[in-house]
Amino acid sequence: ILGGNRTLAISNAKSGQVAILELIQDGTGSRTVTWFVGPALTVTMTIATPGVVTSGQDIPTGTPVVFTTTGALPTGLSASTTYWWTRVSSTTGNVSTSLANCQAGTLIATSGSQSGVHTMKTAIRWASQTAPTLTTGKFLGDVINIYIKDAAAGVYEGLIAVQGI
Repeated sequence: ILGGNRTLAISNAKSGQVAILELIQDGTGSRTVTWFVGPALTVTMTIATPGVVTSGQDIPTGTPVVFTTTGALPTGLSASTTYWWTRVSSTTGNVSTSLANCQAGTLIATSGSQSGVHTMKTAIRWASQTAPTLTTGKFLGDVINIYIKDAAAGVYEGLIAVQGI
């Protein structure tokens, strides 16, 4: 039962596991959740058209990713912004500004200079392409399934199983 707005976390995840979450609103209703992200992967970036990101993990095309840095990202990328991954090889990829651009092959060119250590976290790949909005009614709930496809890379797939129960 959601006794307030919550940030969800996952720990000790193993590839192939499925988590089934039943999230029920309390007597106030309209509670929200912030969904977990994958582990921080240290990445390297090659300035190019399109820019190349080496992650060391095999991440599927269409996975949302977010970058952080201790310095400066290459021009074309911003920290704390969601991008969509396009797989180039088992350890490299490019990114797009939207899932539609990812699917169309419209990739971000990077330029300028960069500094610091760059990290990337993956977000849940929702079947609906966006994180679900929970049922807001008092004492109503939703059942959410999360498939842990690759725990090391942080590749999670989410599906709304039932809403408004």
